[in-house]
Amino acid sequence: MTTGQTGKTQLRLVIIGDSTVCDFPADSPTRGWGQFIQECFDSSVRVTNCAKSGRSSKSFIMEGLWEGALKERPDIVLIQFGHNDSHVKTEMKATDANGDFQDYLHRYIDESRQIGATPILVTPMHRRTFGADAKLIDNLKPYADAMKKVAAGKNVRVI
Repeated sequence: MTTGQTGKTQLRLVIIGDSTVCDFPADSPTRGWGQFIQECFDSSVRVTNCAKSGRSSKSFIMEGLWEGALKERPDIVLIQFGHNDSHVKTEMKATDANGDFQDYLHRYIDESRQIGATPILVTPMHRRTFGADAKLIDNLKPYADAMKKVAAGKNVRVI
């Protein structure tokens, strides 16, 4: 925790993730939920949104974005990935829900705890993709399930 402008102690909340979470310019029709979460808190909470569009659990680390998020010295880290992890396996940022995706989540959890932060996993929001039969294709469910599995095994809260 840090001392804010009012002289009171501030809780530092850092968000990491992809376009469904990140900040966008005010004139953009695209919105990530992370750009609005500060409105839910008073000045005792400082939100830093480190999420970046197009990133996966793998590319966020590989590009050094995770290192930057840790430098914010958060008290709480909200971690949401899955959308870009689920891309075709030939893409560099893609991960396997039952393999390296879970490994990256373990790393986020362990490294958050190493600096004294509380990690909270946030399952990916649903993507509306339909098959030729007009039925919903739930291609993010394996990532949400993997996240819940990791949360249970690591004793981490999950939203």
